[in-house]
Amino acid sequence: MSQFDEILLFCEDEANRPTVRLLLIAVQELRREVQIAASVEPRPVGGKSDVKVRVRHAREDRKRAFGVRDRDFLERKLLDEQRRRALLIDSKFADAWPLRRHCVESYLIEPAFLASVLGRTEAEWQGMLDELATARRWPDLVRAALTDVRWQMSRLDWPHASASVSTRDEAFAEISTQCAEMARVAGEALDTGRVRAKLEALELDFTADGPLSLRVDGRGLLKALGARLKQEGREPKAGLLDALLSHAERHGYPRPLLEEVRELLLGIQASLGIKMTS
Repeated sequence: MSQFDEILLFCEDEANRPTVRLLLIAVQELRREVQIAASVEPRPVGGKSDVKVRVRHAREDRKRAFGVRDRDFLERKLLDEQRRRALLIDSKFADAWPLRRHCVESYLIEPAFLASVLGRTEAEWQGMLDELATARRWPDLVRAALTDVRWQMSRLDWPHASASVSTRDEAFAEISTQCAEMARVAGEALDTGRVRAKLEALELDFTADGPLSLRVDGRGLLKALGARLKQEGREPKAGLLDALLSHAERHGYPRPLLEEVRELLLGIQASLGIKMTS
């Protein structure tokens, strides 16, 4: 297999949406810096689970494939572990490489980028973002804790019914037994004390691996920012998101995201055993 063969980069998005549009720009910009960039093809495939499935299947077909996803509310220790696993090339390891910010929209509302597109100072944008992010803090922490509950529920080892049931009475008894066991198993995931502990851990992680404006829901924060600008009569005619994407495609890219894509491509290059050339 040649080092110039196609490298598939599956991403959590749909065609012509922010993630794949920004990844395409970044990969093109990095072609002079990163050896493999010209071979990388970003492909939107839907949600996080779709990314993992497509990466695994492509690797089973002996293709070079990796994935990238939003961070969402991942705690830092989980983010670091998923990043490590995402660069393993064995088909059984198909984790997607998570961004450091909540989602790709979190990079579009970088104060320096907002200032370059819409004017005002970086400090003014940061102050507005801090205010809007603070309003999202507790709703998003609750949402993150409950998302973890749903994830825990999805991983439960549910009991299996006995195959020796032969009468109606035995069937009713088996149903009662299995329902009681399922309630016990589910009760562990739904334990209020455990969920509160998770919320407290997330609260600490939001603070330690902040700032807050990078950890709360980036799409929600961008919408809140657009609503604020509309209220002030300063919202771009095409809408805030389209204005920011258009500027990125025509005039310049949010630097923090470009740096992360560079980190990802260099990691892929190293995992493939491709040596850097001068």
